[in-house]
Amino acid sequence: MAGPVNSRSARRRLRVLCCLHVLSRTGAPKVALDAIEAMGAEIEPFIIAIEGGPLDERCLALGRFRQLTSPETMATRWSRLRQSGRWRLWAREVAAWQPDVVYMNSVEALRIVERLRLPSVPVLLHVHELESYLEWWARHRPALLRDWPARFVAASEAVRRALRDAGGVADDRITVMHEFVPDAYVARLGQAAPPNGGGTLVVGGAGQTVWRKGTQLWLEMARDLIGRLGPSRVRFRWLGVGDGPDDWQFRRMAHHFGLEPFLDLVPITGDPLAVIQSWDVLALTSWEDAFPLVVLESMLARRPVACFAGGGGASEAVDGTGLVIDEFSAETMAGAIAELSAAPERLAGLGQAAHARVAERFTASAQVPTLLAELHRVAAGGSA
Repeated sequence: MAGPVNSRSARRRLRVLCCLHVLSRTGAPKVALDAIEAMGAEIEPFIIAIEGGPLDERCLALGRFRQLTSPETMATRWSRLRQSGRWRLWAREVAAWQPDVVYMNSVEALRIVERLRLPSVPVLLHVHELESYLEWWARHRPALLRDWPARFVAASEAVRRALRDAGGVADDRITVMHEFVPDAYVARLGQAAPPNGGGTLVVGGAGQTVWRKGTQLWLEMARDLIGRLGPSRVRFRWLGVGDGPDDWQFRRMAHHFGLEPFLDLVPITGDPLAVIQSWDVLALTSWEDAFPLVVLESMLARRPVACFAGGGGASEAVDGTGLVIDEFSAETMAGAIAELSAAPERLAGLGQAAHARVAERFTASAQVPTLLAELHRVAAGGSA
């Protein structure tokens, strides 16, 4: 996979300094750790995260791991000063370790260079962000975004276009590697029950309740769908509601729409697959989403996905196995879901096709070899 063995690989595995912005159960950090696990003995990782989270234990199990900050260490000026001394020690530790390549798992992870002096080795930047984020970086940190990385991995074709058009990165420096699910998910969801196909239709939603997820569009879709099907024939379930300001604003919007009696708000969980199997259709109303893992997980569970064509990479995953809505219209999406609910055979057929598509194309074994090849390419000095 990595080509002929050279003198460096004969001495040891490829040493990869993996830089993550946060260790939450969200797409980019989860993809990074899944990829590291899938590469196994091919690499020796050293993981640095700006902020910790529920994935800390996974990082510790993978080998060397350092967490730069936490809410406690950044609470006061004196804590920050003490922490900065630790950062200098960690910088020396990383330099002594002698990595072959730096793997930046997101554009946000670039902020590590503002806090930690990194070794002078080539950088591979894995991009999971779209225009609203890349435009800011291209304007305020253009050299760090465009010039510092040797090469880029884009999470979807939509991200590749955004990197080119909003970020100013040449196409020949970008490789597309779609997001993926662990191979073990295929076995776990291989016998997942099909969608309900009758009775009460359960429509899912998922993710952080931030603007780019199109939360208001999702609630508008829910209200419209109740009007089409009747209040006794549909229910809604959003996975990933926390206790932050955005979450409480989401609750207030649901209240003003009159949706509280029909809406289940499910907290972030370490086992999202169980929740995903409780709905029949995933309604993804995102304005911007690089390539959401929940889309792949829903498809693998035989739950068709409805998404907007212009909302990022979801339509690349769906590709004929769900509902791709051409315009950002909650009403149009509601109408399409209502039609699907009235055709249980079509609902089941799309779910089966979705499962097969993910199992064939969007697993770790199908996607991670591309990332490993890029790491070796960059470490060997390749930039285009």
